Amino acid sequence: GVLVSNEDEDRLLLDDSTGIVELNLSGDFRQRQWKTGMYVMVVGGYFVRTGDIPIIKVHKIVDLSPFPDREAMWYLEVLEAYKLFYQPLIEEFI
Repeated sequence: GVLVSNEDEDRLLLDDSTGIVELNLSGDFRQRQWKTGMYVMVVGGYFVRTGDIPIIKVHKIVDLSPFPDREAMWYLEVLEAYKLFYQPLIEEFI
């Protein structure tokens, strides 16, 4: 999606054309300069909050602004994230 706000350093907002979500960045991700208008790919845990917009606890964020084929890469990124983060968690319960 597109970063639509970073006015408050602790409140970075993303619009993926289905709605607005807040990004919860930690560690090295907080050190980067995220700017309004950047097209980014975000992978993380999605949480619905009562009385506020949803939030994503970011596991991975990548600036795809300079890449014209960025949307074609999305399916590969989703597959990679599933294998790295979510499949191991699911396999623990099977």
